[in-house]
Amino acid sequence: MHPLLKKIHKTLAQGKPAKARAALARAGSAPTAVQLHGEGLIAVASGEAQQGVDLLRRAVSAQPDYVQPWFDIAAVLCQAGQHQQALQCYQQVLKAEPGNALAECGTGELLLAAGDARGTEHLQRALSLDPGLARAAHLLGDSLYRRGSYAEALALLDKARNRARDDTGLAMLAGKCAMKLDRPWQALSCFRDALSAPQPDEARLRITHCHVSLADDRAAQACIEKWLPQMQQLRGDMLALQGVMQLQANQPDAAVESFRAALVEDRNVMEAWSRLAELRPADFRSEDIDHLETLASGDDGRAAAAGFCLARIHARRGELQREVAQLERANALVAGGAEQACQEMEQTAAAWRHVTGEHSAADSTSSNPEPIFILGLPRSGTTLMEQILSSHSQVAAGGESLAFGHAMAQARAHFSLTTAQALDGPQQAALARYLQEQMRDYYGAFLQKQGGRADAPRPELITDKAISHYLYAGLLHAAFPQARFIVMQRDPVDVCFGAFRKFFTSGHAATCRYDTLARSCRLFNECVTHWSSVAGMALTTVHYEQLVNAPEQVMRAVLDDLGLDWEPQVLNFTGNQAAVRTASVQQVRQGLYPDAVQRWRRYGDLLSPLVQALAHEGIDVEAYAHRLGLAHGQ
Repeated sequence: MHPLLKKIHKTLAQGKPAKARAALARAGSAPTAVQLHGEGLIAVASGEAQQGVDLLRRAVSAQPDYVQPWFDIAAVLCQAGQHQQALQCYQQVLKAEPGNALAECGTGELLLAAGDARGTEHLQRALSLDPGLARAAHLLGDSLYRRGSYAEALALLDKARNRARDDTGLAMLAGKCAMKLDRPWQALSCFRDALSAPQPDEARLRITHCHVSLADDRAAQACIEKWLPQMQQLRGDMLALQGVMQLQANQPDAAVESFRAALVEDRNVMEAWSRLAELRPADFRSEDIDHLETLASGDDGRAAAAGFCLARIHARRGELQREVAQLERANALVAGGAEQACQEMEQTAAAWRHVTGEHSAADSTSSNPEPIFILGLPRSGTTLMEQILSSHSQVAAGGESLAFGHAMAQARAHFSLTTAQALDGPQQAALARYLQEQMRDYYGAFLQKQGGRADAPRPELITDKAISHYLYAGLLHAAFPQARFIVMQRDPVDVCFGAFRKFFTSGHAATCRYDTLARSCRLFNECVTHWSSVAGMALTTVHYEQLVNAPEQVMRAVLDDLGLDWEPQVLNFTGNQAAVRTASVQQVRQGLYPDAVQRWRRYGDLLSPLVQALAHEGIDVEAYAHRLGLAHGQ
């Protein structure tokens, strides 16, 4: 850029058009095109947009190979909403300079804004021409994020951030992708890099959320106490996050107050609405429902969250047809990544099914507890089982632990892992040892974060119920040869519809469609059947229906399998002070309620599409009830 134009840009950015005009007048020797360009910029900055565009076009006419004015014309046209004309400006640049990365980026941005998928091709071309073009990386990463391609987006953004470490926008988007991939430790680093943004409140909120996800409640509470008084924006969201922590800590009354305070700050805080719909659905007033219906009429994630809230209220009122209609619409709004998520699970299962305990890690002498892996689909009763088990004096609740995910992420880098098939016996054993060491350290650090009395005995066992564990059970068996696996089974329609009713803000993308839910159910059954045939794997199957109807009989058998003595307090688990960090937090605090058994039958033909999807995957929904001796509605 000509030095005169740099000076004019800088002066105009300071809001001093008169000073810019004076600088232009003193530069009498500047080329005509540059003079006209400067006059056009000053006119635009002075509110004379049309005059400015005319001057900028004259600059191009005076020197046809001088393309910079086209960018400024495009900016003015975009601001006026004339996107098609702006697109023509970028095409003029590419006609003169076919390798202009900025013009490719601008073209891609406008095409994507118009819903034209060809925009991604232009953004990819821009990055190939200039790998350091942060704007193109951000736009392409955002496009991938919106399509649910979180891993691909994160890989792209990480490369871009290596070249633009100070770009807080890239850091923020990378952190969002990491959270969608259930990697809060990685997201935390990204959001910390975004704290230097002019408006840091979103970074503050997301850092706090990362600490909650990492079960570091002390750090999360410290963030709330430090930042909440300073926040100008998103105060309602921070109050809602405080409510989530209180709910996890079994303080429902305090949580309700925090959620209500959040809505006083901002009526559109969906976390607060969602939680109140679960905790106090009967308290919703007509104006609350009207507001949610307005929000639900949109086409974004907020509309989906509002739809789930309304569905909960309809269910409370017994309006099942309206509930299902709301759920189907809300899920459709966030189902973009369902197919890809399902395919990734199927690929993961196929890749790791051959890794078993044949090449296992040696038993560690670590003092950290041994894991109990609880396998199950979302809404199958895994949280219920964990809360019962962790009421035993020798068992700690680890929740949907990040131990394996964190260790596996490190292992991929340490061993340069690509596919499981590439590992021979010695490599499998080395990976198993590495995972055992990393996961034991994680469990120890987790228990330390939870606090408790210094003189309290350290538990011998810790539950680990991460939902994806059933895909990697053989590898977990190799890492922990003595570990027990508890498999939670539940009526396939109940478990699928239970997931369909829940708004998962991250992960579980396959729960948004009946067909991908059915495929997930079939995949889980196939994996469990396979792992049951692996020699040495200690699997204990528990049926949710039997657990809620005969808890003592079932739990005596489970504890016996675990080598633990019977302790009556396990049946009084509602008093368990262990934090519940899953979507089942409210349900599990209510204790055992057999009314949830065969709940789906109340909906009759409303759930025919789900029943048909399960049948398509070879799942006979009546066979499960018959095998357990369950009558309809029991």
